[in-house]
Amino acid sequence: MRRGLAAVGLLALLAACGPFCNPTDTSGQAKLNLIFTGPEAGKLTSGNIDCRLFNHKDQFNALITGKLGQKDLVMNIQVPSGYHGADTYKIGTTLDGAANVRVQIGEFVGSSPPTAGQLIMTTDRAGVVDSNLGGFASVTGSFVCADLKSE
Repeated sequence: MRRGLAAVGLLALLAACGPFCNPTDTSGQAKLNLIFTGPEAGKLTSGNIDCRLFNHKDQFNALITGKLGQKDLVMNIQVPSGYHGADTYKIGTTLDGAANVRVQIGEFVGSSPPTAGQLIMTTDRAGVVDSNLGGFASVTGSFVCADLKSE
């Protein structure tokens, strides 16, 4: 039942993200629509995104920076191995090899615990994240990278 509710919620999120998740978007502009809950709650709609592929395009990394209210925000979304483009990736910890999310907003630091949620990459440059950040904190929403660099 819980898994079914999570699936329904994620489908609603995908429907709501509209132009932020449009896989045909080739504008080359970064877009953010991220909602944070917990001790540092708020919505991030502007900032910078540095998206890169590492290890022969097997690893995806998105570094997001901006301001949430008056506080500096740094967030990292990573698929440490097994990245292959548009697909759904389970979010967990770096220790279990799953995709993972880490965030710092002011003094608050959160990171994805085991079975924290999922990352849906709609293209190599666009995705939807839905992740617990430990305790009562979470992040949900979409992002589009202006470009994707390969290292």
